[in-house]
Amino acid sequence: MTIYETLCGIVDNNPGHLTAYKNDLHVIDKGVLESVQPGSRYLWVLRECGTQLFEIASGHQPIWVTYWLTPGNLAYLVDVDSGKVEPISHDKARELAQTPHPAGKVVHVSIDRGQWETYPS
Repeated sequence: MTIYETLCGIVDNNPGHLTAYKNDLHVIDKGVLESVQPGSRYLWVLRECGTQLFEIASGHQPIWVTYWLTPGNLAYLVDVDSGKVEPISHDKARELAQTPHPAGKVVHVSIDRGQWETYPS
């Protein structure tokens, strides 16, 4: 079973989640998971309206995932190498979201300019 199939099974077993914005899982998350790098780990948040797939230690600001860690939303750790998807607490997800990029890369998003910028830390 692929990681994507596992995530779909989690949705099926959690009625009331992913009732809207289903493309988050079936298009965006699926696309990301088709091109993952070995050794990658992700946080995946299942919400009533959508999902959030966040690569750990990618240099992205943690707010991109921690914003969604609210009551009722479910958090999972996705390990690409083992193919495991396991539920984790919101506290553990917040901790993992803070993991820095190993080479110090930091990605900033400029909403005004609509682009991604990468800076060394």
